Parts: sequence; structure tokens; C-alpha cells
Amino acid sequence: MKIPGLRTRVLVVAAIIAVAFGGLVARLSYLQLVRHSELTTLASRQYSRMVVLQAQRGPIVDRHGAPLATSSPAESLFAHPRSVGDPVRVGDPVRRAVFFSPHPARARPAPRAG
Repeated sequence: MKIPGLRTRVLVVAAIIAVAFGGLVARLSYLQLVRHSELTTLASRQYSRMVVLQAQRGPIVDRHGAPLATSSPAESLFAHPRSVGDPVRVGDPVRRAVFFSPHPARARPAPRAG
């Protein structure tokens, strides 16, 4: 059983698919070979942009809207204990620089009477 014109239709569909595939390969080659440096620069600008977001916390309120806890700005100072060495020797100048009084648990022990 032969269908008239089947071979022609198959060849036309195959030609359309071949032309579409060839166009796709041509476009990809153009983007990869000709516009490579421009697109690489554009991609790096989009990917590695630094945006600093300041976190603003809202107050914690009770069911009537009265604030129970609010945020207040504060400065922080910290040190890695293994990097400090002698904490008492390093802590005194830092304490004086930031105007803290010595914590009772961290104060120097009194010399032994002997």
C-alpha cells in the first residue's frame, strides 16, 4: 500500500527540521564565538554585585500593641581567644580604650600572702 506524496512530505519535514537545527547551531556559535567577551562581562556584573541590606527588626508587642521589646543599636567588640594570648595583659588596654570597668569575675586575683 503506497500513499501518494508520502516521500515528498517526509523530505519537506526533514528539510524544515534540518534548517531549524542549522539556525540553532548558527545562533549558538555566534553567541559563543563572537559575543563571548561581552556576554561574560555582562554575566559577571549581574552575578557579583554586592548589596548591603541593613536589617531593621520591629518591636515585639503584646496583643494591645504595647511594646514589650524594642531594638536599639549597639556596638560590638570581640576577639578570638586563641589569638589573644594573655587575656589579662591584652584586656586592660582594650578596656581603657572602650571605657569599661573591669568585670569582677575577670579582675586580676590579689597576690597571695605568704
